[in-house]
Amino acid sequence: MKDQKYFDALLNLLRKVQDIPLVRDGAGWMLDLEQTPREAGVFCIWWMRGSILWKDRNFLQIKLSSANADGEFIPYNVDTEMLDIETNNPVALYIGKTEDIGLRLAEHLMLDVKKIPDRQYKLEDFSSRYSRFRVVFDQLFPYLSDLTPLIKNYLGYSHVKLPGDENVYLRYYLRNYAVGTFRSLCNIDVFELIT
Repeated sequence: MKDQKYFDALLNLLRKVQDIPLVRDGAGWMLDLEQTPREAGVFCIWWMRGSILWKDRNFLQIKLSSANADGEFIPYNVDTEMLDIETNNPVALYIGKTEDIGLRLAEHLMLDVKKIPDRQYKLEDFSSRYSRFRVVFDQLFPYLSDLTPLIKNYLGYSHVKLPGDENVYLRYYLRNYAVGTFRSLCNIDVFELIT
């Protein structure tokens, strides 16, 4: 049985943020899969530098995809204090579990897409065409037409390798524990983001 100290030690490994390794791909960029773990584990995408994420606002209001008993969507205010923006520490944006850290990171970053179209998304969109991370991340910057420079210059990632079938449940629990601890913005089931 894994105890709390074990999970906290894994969480500390997830706090070790590094630059996302990118290489040129023609006129654009792609994830350097040779410099990224190709094993199962848990990964986190982080906002690493500066307060441009909030650009003259001190909170975001989000409508969650789950509605209350009356069918009304629930507003949720995310403020800069909650995400520790003021200290300039990295902010966890998305935490995932996977069988292949490098491949899943590439799928979430979607570096071949400059901007995801603005519209309301259903939860099934996240498992088909668009990654949940990019849908929420792109809505944070409605005034930009190309998010590639932000991804390249402002994001980092971290990971914990947990290979093997014996770690399937451990990956699941660590991901959930990390989401609850870091309160990663892009893991929320978002119906609409009101900026």
